[in-house]
Amino acid sequence: MSRKVIYIILSYLLFFTTWCSAQSFYKFSGQILDAQEKEPLPFATIRMKSDEGKFYGSTSDENGRFNITHIESGHYHITVSYIGYEKQERSIELTNNMSLIFSLKPSSTALREVVVTASESKGITSASKIDRTAMEHLQPTSFSDLLALLPGGKTSDPKMNGAKNITLREVGTSSSNYNTSSLGTKFIIDGAPISTDANMQRLLTDPNTTFDAYNAVNAGVDMRNISTDNIESVEIIRGIPSVEYNDLTSGVVIIKQKQKATPVEARIKADQYGKLFSIGKGVEWKDQRTVLSADAGFLDSYNDPRDRLNNFKRINASVRLNKKWLLGNEHRLNWTAGISYSGNIDNVKTDPDIQTQQEDNYKSSYHSGRWNSSLNWIAPQDKAFKGVTLDLSANMSWDKIERSKFIQLDRDRTVPTHMEEGEYDAEILPYKYTAHVTVDGRPLNLYAKVKTKFELQTWNATHRIQVGASWTYAKNLGDGQVYDLSRPLNPGSSYTRPRKYSDIPASEQIALFVEDQIGIPIGKHHLEVQAGIGSSMLLNLNSRYALSGKPYFDPRINAQWSFPAIGIGNNDLNINVSGGFGWLTKTPTLAQLYPNKLYMDFVQLNYWNANPDYKRMNLRTYIVDPVNYNLKAARNFKWEVRLGMEFHRNDFSITYFRERMSSGFRSMANYSPYSYKKYDASGIDGSELTGPPSLEGMPYSEVSVLNGYSYTGNGSLTLKEGIEFQFASERFKKINSKLTINGAWLRTNYENSLPIQKSVSKVIGNVALSDMYIGLYESDDRYSYEQFNSNFIVDTWLDKLGIKLSATVECTWFYSKQTKERSGVPISYIDATGTVSPYTDADKTDTYKQHLTLSYNQEQFEKSTDPFYMYVNFKATKDFGKNLSIALFADRILDYVPDYTKKGYLIRRTAASPYFGMELNIKL
Repeated sequence: MSRKVIYIILSYLLFFTTWCSAQSFYKFSGQILDAQEKEPLPFATIRMKSDEGKFYGSTSDENGRFNITHIESGHYHITVSYIGYEKQERSIELTNNMSLIFSLKPSSTALREVVVTASESKGITSASKIDRTAMEHLQPTSFSDLLALLPGGKTSDPKMNGAKNITLREVGTSSSNYNTSSLGTKFIIDGAPISTDANMQRLLTDPNTTFDAYNAVNAGVDMRNISTDNIESVEIIRGIPSVEYNDLTSGVVIIKQKQKATPVEARIKADQYGKLFSIGKGVEWKDQRTVLSADAGFLDSYNDPRDRLNNFKRINASVRLNKKWLLGNEHRLNWTAGISYSGNIDNVKTDPDIQTQQEDNYKSSYHSGRWNSSLNWIAPQDKAFKGVTLDLSANMSWDKIERSKFIQLDRDRTVPTHMEEGEYDAEILPYKYTAHVTVDGRPLNLYAKVKTKFELQTWNATHRIQVGASWTYAKNLGDGQVYDLSRPLNPGSSYTRPRKYSDIPASEQIALFVEDQIGIPIGKHHLEVQAGIGSSMLLNLNSRYALSGKPYFDPRINAQWSFPAIGIGNNDLNINVSGGFGWLTKTPTLAQLYPNKLYMDFVQLNYWNANPDYKRMNLRTYIVDPVNYNLKAARNFKWEVRLGMEFHRNDFSITYFRERMSSGFRSMANYSPYSYKKYDASGIDGSELTGPPSLEGMPYSEVSVLNGYSYTGNGSLTLKEGIEFQFASERFKKINSKLTINGAWLRTNYENSLPIQKSVSKVIGNVALSDMYIGLYESDDRYSYEQFNSNFIVDTWLDKLGIKLSATVECTWFYSKQTKERSGVPISYIDATGTVSPYTDADKTDTYKQHLTLSYNQEQFEKSTDPFYMYVNFKATKDFGKNLSIALFADRILDYVPDYTKKGYLIRRTAASPYFGMELNIKL
């Protein structure tokens, strides 16, 4: 390098160093509080403008704090704003580091505001926020009722005759093959997630599949178990969540329970489906900075008020403690802890006055205890290190299903009681007996999470960085299916044998994440970017599993661009555009990783004799392990774009989204050949027997058949697409009313993403085709659902009269479903030897294999559309002073469900029945 170049570089470095030393850079920090409650206001906006036109800016963190560095000295005009609060402006002369506290007053409109539906979040991703006022006006029975407040949500009767699982941004299907969306929605209560990975409560031997509806195995959280009476607020993230949330595919439900001083609050609700009672109280010791909250509730619900033999009961209670310490040097420590109990009982009985059988009962009980703790250390705001949070929780459930049924047979039935492979004689069941089955489950879930926060300034960009790790543990300590093998609940099925849940290994998962939320003022514009990556991995897995030692990485990015305010008259029009994309991953549950072994029992000899002592049933038993060691995690890729606008307290947002999950969990069939002996008993002379006939010397033939079983695979594809919108007007002063319009157009496609093995019910020459050949079909499960609905909500608050009124018009503009066309030609087939061969043109004319080609009526692929219909709901609340209020509600009190014509036929529709009720709220 020449001396001239070196001289130029050194001169440049000298000039740069001198220039930097001549500059005066300072820091402006502080905190933004609610002027009345003295509570921090998170995500408030701070803007600085110098006399020279330079802009700096930031947003407050979750503790209301902000920190802007690398600011040149000079005179600045400060503007602090927060939705629902009066804007505060101040001028400062920055000649040194400065820290200020801004106390914002709620706007006069906000003080008088009553929000009776979900509010669309102004944050960086799509989310709905539901506060206590909206919940009180809705008068919910369980958490599932709150979903009616989301864009495009619909009210439904609070029937508790089945598990209620959440579906977000989805039209929905009843098929359990597409439950990954609900399984992959994470519920978090006060920082502790609700895990259902160890839930295995289901009857595996009951021919009555109706009872499966009472359980939520591999389907996520049963929202019937969550009472809303102790909830302060709910945030439902429908878009791309932060990477700190892992083990999910759809969204996040964040529940914050009451943690403040409250009077004794009692709620009594009665409707045509049951009765609800709850009571709660919060006590605060201000000098000790301590709050203690407690609550309890009871629900007694009937699916049909005329049927007193089918009911659901829920009991809940909790105690929560919040303690704050002010440490030296501006350090602070917050600790929240709680213990809770939740229990429910599904009880189904038959009426002895009309039941011909002697006994037929079903009872499912669930008792859960939870402990959670959250310790948050907050560092001084002038430090780059902002604090650390430690979340811990433990949950234990005692679940039990008790099933009794009187069995009456019309012929001899065998019952295998052996537990090993081989040839065995089977017992013959009596013609009458009572079967009893108990399913004992005791899921244990442990959780630990540590999260650290940092804040850095690079030029005029503010970086809020969080780094953390979490660990989860799921184990079922129950006895599993407990029953007498010689008295089965389903005499026609012997696929399973009892197994203790406690013998199943525990599931452990570790997750790491790092995320940076960057705020960049660009002139009068503002750009907010949230970018991070999370990684998760299952531990404690056998090396045979594909998931063993395999980490999954979930990158996620959200961004929001806020434009400068546009002055229109005396008000500002604020516009922002947001968007994001990312991967979400859900690992399998214990039931999917460790399914029950299956027992294939083939009858080799079925010899009947009038003398019961001479009868003989001989079986050949195979044991099949349906574990899918190639099972992978379900992964969903989702993206969205959103436009938000606010003008004079009128808010509007519209979001377009798409999601694709091609590895959802699915029950898949697998067929294999099984050989057994077929004894010929025609030569037995019954008159010469002195006992059961001997198999020695009895002629037989070797038989090989194809038989199938189910296993869990990644064979479901779910495609979601839609547009969500919400408009909330300002409250019209003269009539003190507000108009809210929300809705959604949703389209969901469901398909199999892996080939499906399928048997064909056809008998050719006294030979079942399914014993010889099984077809493999590329596409056999394709459905498309689409709907567009909107809600028009008008609420009025008559302050002087203490009356809140709301009317909701629920409009379903159309609902359609379609079975998509599929080829009935298999791509290959399995023969009786287990060999897989491609299906050729020659096979289409084969005597047997030609029947593997399935034919469909084209009419079944036609799209079916239900046209417009609507319902009107009405709610009213009357306050009698500050201590008493009475609320009435009438859903579907008015309706418009017109008949319509389809293919020349008149389709008559019947409107759903109205739903009435009332509740009493007392505050002492």
